[in-house]
Amino acid sequence: MALILDESFDAGIPSAFATLAQSGGSPSVTYNATEKAVDLDTTSGNQTIWELTTLASSVKGEFELDLQMISDHSGQYNHAGIWMSSANPVANSGTRLAHHTGNWDYWDWFGASPFTGNTNYQVFPQGSLTFSAGDRRTLRCVWDSDMSAGQHQYLSFLVDDVTAFSGIYRWPTLRPGVFFYNCAVRVHSVKVWDAPQIPFPLFASRGFKSQLGMGANAPAEALDGVGVRNTSRLQATGKRDPYFGGGGRITGTVKITPNLPTHRKVRLFHEATGILIAETWSDATTGAYSFTHIDSTQTYTVISFDYTQAYRAVIADRVIPELMP
Repeated sequence: MALILDESFDAGIPSAFATLAQSGGSPSVTYNATEKAVDLDTTSGNQTIWELTTLASSVKGEFELDLQMISDHSGQYNHAGIWMSSANPVANSGTRLAHHTGNWDYWDWFGASPFTGNTNYQVFPQGSLTFSAGDRRTLRCVWDSDMSAGQHQYLSFLVDDVTAFSGIYRWPTLRPGVFFYNCAVRVHSVKVWDAPQIPFPLFASRGFKSQLGMGANAPAEALDGVGVRNTSRLQATGKRDPYFGGGGRITGTVKITPNLPTHRKVRLFHEATGILIAETWSDATTGAYSFTHIDSTQTYTVISFDYTQAYRAVIADRVIPELMP
């Protein structure tokens, strides 16, 4: 796995970097020298893509997009996100995740002509992940159609590292792009890796969707006698967890009598399910601890343990994360 594109537009838009495609209207692409970013704008109600044609379409990869909503011309949709293009069966076929009227929607486009044959497969309520004017989100697409043991192509979309969709998809290759519809957005940066940073596990089908064949998926281990073992993406990357990941953090201090900071084990539990999410040690000098990149829409319980067994555990329940700066 290697980072093959890392563009923050400090010196402008590179030559032959991306190409506009649209179902109508007259979209614009402008370099914003003050913000060192790219402003995309369309005032028409048409599908519009700024496709990263500097890249070849590929069987697997990971795309990270730092995107900000500037203004919504429709007055209601705030409709923009990621469009992963495929040349099969026609140009601008593909799959996308985009904000739309209070949700993050996953769509497929597979008609006989460009921008046709769309089907909405999943709606993910935005919760705290709003995308109104001024909101800035990190969007991510991870895909792999080159998996071992004859597995189907697998894809995930994430918003601020919270999974909005995971499942199989139909396309043999994909190329990243920015989608926008009747709005103005700002692209602050893009990154692309030549493979997922964390490989997908093997998946076993547990349902059908007529348009795709096998549609609903679960880890293959879910079908064995032990059940699913949650291998935390947070533990693997130090950054995010596909089950409880997000843009929140919980911080605190461990002290013993009389008000003395101390070094103790601290565990974080998901309050609704009792699942252990993460574990750390408080700082020996300050007593400070933190849990970062967790889902800010959930409630947690924090427990600190005294390994010397001089004190009982200290528990804080109903803890709500704050947003990370």
